[in-house]
Amino acid sequence: MRRHLIFACMMSLATPIALEGTARANDAAVAEAQARFQEGLDLADAGKHEAARLKFQQAVAVFKAPAVLYNLARSEQLTGHDLEALEHYRQFLKAAATDPKITDAMREKAKQNAAEVSKKVGQIDIEVPSAAKVSIDGRPLEETPREPVPVAPGSHKIEASLDGRVRSVVVECSAGAVTKAKLDFDSGPIVEPPPGESSRGWSTGRIVTVSALSVGA
Repeated sequence: MRRHLIFACMMSLATPIALEGTARANDAAVAEAQARFQEGLDLADAGKHEAARLKFQQAVAVFKAPAVLYNLARSEQLTGHDLEALEHYRQFLKAAATDPKITDAMREKAKQNAAEVSKKVGQIDIEVPSAAKVSIDGRPLEETPREPVPVAPGSHKIEASLDGRVRSVVVECSAGAVTKAKLDFDSGPIVEPPPGESSRGWSTGRIVTVSALSVGA
């Protein structure tokens, strides 16, 4: 782990809470998270990356500071948790974009790591109306995705609902590839598919496209 990144960010972790005048209980939670974070650093330095990952998870539950996100992502990358690593590298880069303590070199390193992780996972570029509620394999997404969603290689069902209407499609994702899935609410009535049938897309290149027009869940 890169301690110069860690300690450059660590001193400011509790500042937003202090400025907002939060309760002492929150101060205690931050202190506890800082302790877990430090334990994670020590474990990572000792090469115990799985144990470090668990400590960083505990810390990030309290605050998503760039230092915590980066080290969580790195420990996830080193322990084969590729989907989580890519997501946390993305979160780090978003948080680091406005953090003056993060240098361009640090951002570039995170981008390189994210690119390496991307080779091991599939990604789904989902095109739906902005107000649609989206789920992948029954897991609701917190918001309409604005960038490709990391998934494990293999088949995945994308479902979107809007104003009582439902569209769904099943896509086949390959490692290192981006599969485009468009769920269109503008055409025709909803039609229930025959049992056992679904729309599929197979990746034969870097990007493939699958559309769901008038298909109900």
